[in-house]
Amino acid sequence: MTSTPQGPALADSRRNELLLSFRQSGMAIVIDGVGESFRADLVAPAETVDGRQVAKMIEYSSGLVCAAVTDSHAARLELPDIPTASNKGDANRRFSVAVDAADGVTTGISARDRALTLGVLASTDSRPADLTRPGHVMVLRADPAGRGQAAAALRLCHLASLPRVAAIAPLMFDENDQIANREHTQMLAAILEIPVIDSADTRWNATAHGTQGEWKLSVFDADCDVVCVRAFGRLEGDAVPLIGIRGRCLDSEVGGSAACRCGLEAAAWTRTVEQHGAGAILVYRDRYQRCVDRPAAELARMRFEQTKVLARMLGIYRYRIFGPLVGGGTQPAAYRGPRSANSTVMSDLMDFTDGSDPYIQRAV
Repeated sequence: MTSTPQGPALADSRRNELLLSFRQSGMAIVIDGVGESFRADLVAPAETVDGRQVAKMIEYSSGLVCAAVTDSHAARLELPDIPTASNKGDANRRFSVAVDAADGVTTGISARDRALTLGVLASTDSRPADLTRPGHVMVLRADPAGRGQAAAALRLCHLASLPRVAAIAPLMFDENDQIANREHTQMLAAILEIPVIDSADTRWNATAHGTQGEWKLSVFDADCDVVCVRAFGRLEGDAVPLIGIRGRCLDSEVGGSAACRCGLEAAAWTRTVEQHGAGAILVYRDRYQRCVDRPAAELARMRFEQTKVLARMLGIYRYRIFGPLVGGGTQPAAYRGPRSANSTVMSDLMDFTDGSDPYIQRAV
């Protein structure tokens, strides 16, 4: 008797509670790293933050409250990068000019004034003329698909159905202005009655359970595809995870359906990644018939490029690809991804180089 694959448990009540708490309280502490690399930042949606909340961010940080924005948002408001050596080579965090709201502020430095400026930055109706330069809110440009606290803050706002503009300030402990550790973070969260959210949890829409452990799932809207991403195990570090690329139905990946051959293939791919120990399965589907006019070679190349963006989002810069889109079956082929974002990736179909790929936005 053939066993039926079980559908993943998509409900992630704990994270949903954290997102609800973030929306209700208007603030959260986003954490990342362990030990000496531990980092905690106070984060608030720029659209809704008020003077009282900004005052709390100032009180429990160094006093520097930044506004994290996407590149496209900064370009629309004509907010260029600051041309300094520190901006070179860091695509995840780049300082732009400091701004104030053009109307309604006094000196610009008060918590009320900074909250007003953050609201102007978040508004979709704002124009470049609505901001004066220089000012008292430093703009921080970040790639939501990248790593780092600013990127996590943008994703958190998006998951909470808020504009991707966030007020962010590194959390400090009042003794000798030292960076807060995990214990300080929990104490402050209790005092402020706000949630603590791990930056890793901002990357995923749900979790599922395989035979060997937990998988994390997310769905993205790419150029002309809908992409389901399932990830298993530790993706960062010295290990070389597998990346499987498929162009089949999403139902077998997200719902565990065995109604078609895809369901059996999905189960086999799942076992392959679990046996390897770490990896991700990317399923591209032209759900809305937006790719029908693309030549096959162009579509394959586009999906490879989008795979690099998603791999970078997962923190993977060196990987092995397997799947029908690279001419393999369920056995991994010896293809290595880039060690850095500017390396050249080789496959048996084509060579391609990572460029300024657009951010793949979340579909759900």
